[in-house]
Amino acid sequence: MYDCALPFPRGSTYGNMGDKTMTAALAVATGLAGRVFEVPDTVHGTGKTIKLRVVANETGADLTVGRKGLGFGPVTAAGFGQIVVTAPGVGGIGKPIDDGYVKGKTIPHHDLFYVLESGPCYILTTSNGAVALEGGWPVSFDDEGRLGTAKSAAGYYVIGAILETTILNSAEVTVDVAEGLVPANA
Repeated sequence: MYDCALPFPRGSTYGNMGDKTMTAALAVATGLAGRVFEVPDTVHGTGKTIKLRVVANETGADLTVGRKGLGFGPVTAAGFGQIVVTAPGVGGIGKPIDDGYVKGKTIPHHDLFYVLESGPCYILTTSNGAVALEGGWPVSFDDEGRLGTAKSAAGYYVIGAILETTILNSAEVTVDVAEGLVPANA
């Protein structure tokens, strides 16, 4: 069962809720990081529900929102899925930043924000290499947290299925993000 009432509005951060002195969001908001919330899709208008995961920005600096994914990193092994530390790496484990955030918004270091656990999300295609992605294909992240150049390879983690065909670099496309961690098949 998932919670349905968000602890802070989509497109904002936990720090926007009044705690401007946060130095370690995980310590201040014990229990929020890693929780998943099921809410209506108000961004893409599908009439379905989506799932958002609360994570802490532990990248080492303020984070600028872009249409890409972030990789999970444990403070401890038990903390996996609670913080993001960097791009997920080629075929790596991660989730995209929620589309509720305006591109270019700054998420302060240590602050809590949302990544999309499942549902539709805009993600940029790679800026490097020849893109050949067909609608319906399973896709994975590249080293920048963008979509790779082709269908997910065996051993990679699948973000979800791309919903449109594209051959363009740095194109913003829609991906139906799969819930959980899905390994690609050979």
